[in-house]
Amino acid sequence: MKLNCFECGNFFLGKHTRKLCSRICYNKYRSRLYRGEKHPNWKGGISSTDKKCIFCKKLFTGYITKMYCNTICKGKHFSKIGKVRAQNNGMWKGGRNLDKDGYVLIKRDDCKSVCKSGYVREHRYIIEKKIGRKLRPYEIVHHKNGIKNDNHVENLQLLTKRQHDSLHVKKR
Repeated sequence: MKLNCFECGNFFLGKHTRKLCSRICYNKYRSRLYRGEKHPNWKGGISSTDKKCIFCKKLFTGYITKMYCNTICKGKHFSKIGKVRAQNNGMWKGGRNLDKDGYVLIKRDDCKSVCKSGYVREHRYIIEKKIGRKLRPYEIVHHKNGIKNDNHVENLQLLTKRQHDSLHVKKR
């Protein structure tokens, strides 16, 4: 049966139930059908408003929650935010964090025993500064009062692994 396409007006062969000649015409028809007032979720124009892009300050029409005129501006804005490091970052905690064991980590670029991230355990750093050398692998810094984040010099004690183990065996 010879039919007329609703979108482009060309004639095509097909069943009487078809109204469009191709997938391209179908996509054009659907995009036009569901814009503006014909859209099933239309709320009288409330959902889209004129806004200003956060990054480039260009005016655009978009949903209330949309903040960027396009994905390029969004990407550029987030890459700019990501370059804010250390003290300038809004999430900066003064270079102090806790590790999974509950010990305080501090950001030290000048310390010899710095790991890849630039953080070192604070109690080890304090003892290294006190004795004036790097700690050996078998040396352990013990907290006398048992509080892992109390790193006052008076509370820290330098022990060998054997001394530290015997100290904790006595407590049991």
